[in-house]
Amino acid sequence: MTADEFHGPDLLPIDPQSIVGRAVLEGRAVQVADAHAPDSATLNAAFARELSFRSIASAPLMLNGAAIGVISMSSPQPGAMSDKQMELLSTFADQAVIAIQNARLFNETKEALHKVEERTGELTESLEYQTAISEVLRVISESPTDVGPVFEAITDCVVRLFQPQTAAIFRYDGAQIHIAARRNWTPQAIARARALYPMPADEQSLAGRVILARKTLEIEDTLADPKYGLTPFAASGGWRRVIGAPMLKDGVPVGVINVAWTDPGRTPQRQIDLLKTFADQAVIAIENVRLISETKEALEQQTATADILRVISESPSDVQPVFQAIAEHARSLCKADVGATTRVVGDQVHLAGVLGMSAAAEEAMRSAFPMPLAQAPPNIRRSVVERSPVQIADVQLEPDYPSIEGAKAMGFRSIMSVPLMHEGQAIGTIGVAREAPGRFPEGAVAVLQTFARQAVIAIENVRLFTETKEALAQQTASAEVLEVISSSVAQTQPVFDKIVQSCHRLFGGHQVSLLLVDPDDMVRVKAFAGYSEQSAAVFDQVLPAPVGRTLQGRTMRKGSVLHVPDALNGPDSPAFFRELAGRGGNFSILVVPMLWEGKGLGTIDIARVPPRAFTDAEIKLAKTFADQAVIAIQNARLFNETKEALEQQTATSDVLEVIGSSVADTGPVFDKILECCEQLFSASMFSLHIVNEAGLLDAARMRFTAATRALIGEANIAAAEADLRSAYPAPLANTSAEMSFRSGAVIASPDVLNDPAAPASSRSIAQKTGRSFAFLCAPLMWEGRGIGTLSMQRLELGPFRAKEHALLKTFADQAVIAIQNARLFNETKEAL
Repeated sequence: MTADEFHGPDLLPIDPQSIVGRAVLEGRAVQVADAHAPDSATLNAAFARELSFRSIASAPLMLNGAAIGVISMSSPQPGAMSDKQMELLSTFADQAVIAIQNARLFNETKEALHKVEERTGELTESLEYQTAISEVLRVISESPTDVGPVFEAITDCVVRLFQPQTAAIFRYDGAQIHIAARRNWTPQAIARARALYPMPADEQSLAGRVILARKTLEIEDTLADPKYGLTPFAASGGWRRVIGAPMLKDGVPVGVINVAWTDPGRTPQRQIDLLKTFADQAVIAIENVRLISETKEALEQQTATADILRVISESPSDVQPVFQAIAEHARSLCKADVGATTRVVGDQVHLAGVLGMSAAAEEAMRSAFPMPLAQAPPNIRRSVVERSPVQIADVQLEPDYPSIEGAKAMGFRSIMSVPLMHEGQAIGTIGVAREAPGRFPEGAVAVLQTFARQAVIAIENVRLFTETKEALAQQTASAEVLEVISSSVAQTQPVFDKIVQSCHRLFGGHQVSLLLVDPDDMVRVKAFAGYSEQSAAVFDQVLPAPVGRTLQGRTMRKGSVLHVPDALNGPDSPAFFRELAGRGGNFSILVVPMLWEGKGLGTIDIARVPPRAFTDAEIKLAKTFADQAVIAIQNARLFNETKEALEQQTATSDVLEVIGSSVADTGPVFDKILECCEQLFSASMFSLHIVNEAGLLDAARMRFTAATRALIGEANIAAAEADLRSAYPAPLANTSAEMSFRSGAVIASPDVLNDPAAPASSRSIAQKTGRSFAFLCAPLMWEGRGIGTLSMQRLELGPFRAKEHALLKTFADQAVIAIQNARLFNETKEAL
């Protein structure tokens, strides 16, 4: 049976009564030997009679375990197919599946390739766009002072990428539209544009519409736009479709980019976006040029200002070079032909500087000065009287101008003047003049006013030069001292040295000394400059000395500067100074106290030979140096106190850490305490004694410091330690331990041999060794009872500081904690 003979249904049900359905459901090839047989399935019999076949075989098209179709073979003769034939039918079914899959994969691959081609086209276009953007950015960077090359690059990119008929860039100055760049315009369009531009921004042009709307606009067909009044212009160029993108700076239009095509229609969005990017780049280029121009102008002004300041610095006693430089720069920066400066002295106006005139005109102008202020040209007179800038746009229209013919002869029409102001009075003017009439550029007044201030500086320079020089030297010296202070926080000597050197240089001091009061209230010289051997010998005779017996001490008590202009003959000169002047020559002297919270720390003494009184400014500066010395002293004190406090905190923390890790054994704690004592105290040895069960004092730990060991030698140290230990256990009577237990506080002796209050045992040790010592003893107290002592001895005699008392007591308390911890631990352990 051919396909043309088959007129059965296009869709057959998947029914187990049909051979096709069975093949699908069972997923295997099946056959019927005789569809007309009585036992044949009903659907097969009816179908077979209709299609005139007797035998039929079907094989399913299987894909991933599921049937996607069936291939069937029928015959008008009854009879079953052989196994090989059924196997071949199944093979054909598998090949059909392969064919179906191949067709599907081919179509999917074809579709994917199509998408890849589309995406490749998009990427290529995007790359071209990015390349164009980068190209414009490169031109922007290479053309910082001219927008022309940037506009040309933009129009080139637009023509290359958009393939338009024409492209153009317009500039907008706030009132008129101007053509800035164009591409592919016909001669007719160019001629038409010359007649129309510049033109106002209105609805008659797309550029005007874009400027008014401040957004991108598109005309799909210029011939169909009734408002497009320039249709003849469009027709002359041959374009129909037009799009315009605004160039906006902070929302304000500064131009438009127009693109036109000969065919009407819509513009792709990607091209619109790129055109907006080009518009933004055009704005960047415009802003770059503007900023660079402004920067260049500002730089020119700064350069001019710097040049005038240079002339001022090089002419401290002559104002003429300054005025001549001002005239030159005023003429240049104000775009003028002539620059001039005048001085007002009394009621007369003097010409100070002039530049830009011919020799004859300058000679004529100079011959007219000086002149009374009342007869001066109106620009000069009014500037001085009104104390404000004056502009005359055209002298020929100024009836008040004294000599229009004279102005013509000198070759100028417009003039401007600003006054030189000092303490509210006009003391001169700066003026510029041009051959052309009209007002001067915006900012010219500010430029001249800047120069006017510099001219005033130059005028005052002669009077202030010496004072300025001295002030600068003083500030430099003060800054140098502050620099040394900042770099020598922990040390005062570099600061003192710098101070006396600065005073010696600045005051012309023959001799400068810095004296301090030490902890013993003795005045000592800490730094000096300019001293001769004779002067140094005199100081060695009188210093150090108790502060109460010195003239410096009296100055510190008064808290005020002692100024003696003439040590030999001055009525208020102290006897000590008069005696020194009589022996070594007359001098003047300044004694400046260094005070901190009302307490005198020392003085700075500055002597001059021959005598010359110190000025108020010098006295003020000397006080500054004294204050800086005080700052250095306090900085060093605070730094060392902070460092010392940190070291003490670290040491006590270390001891507490050992206490925590050695609960049952006091030995490591005692060792750490003596180790920390050696780090923090200046002493010869440390001892820790414990009262034993018999009530006797026993030596728990002894520690000679490293300095003592180096001084005495290890062999002698061992002998001394053995000798000391041999004295223990010892009774408490007449010991420092007994005294500290009675008081419950730290006891001390600055010199055991000469201290009647010192314990007998300590005095006995000093007598035995033949050398006195100072000691500090802190009791270990527990529940009001002394259980031991922590003491330190040092060979350097003298009192201990209160901080040393407190710190030794802290370590003693920590030793008590260790002892009690060990006792409680052992009692608890024993109880358990």
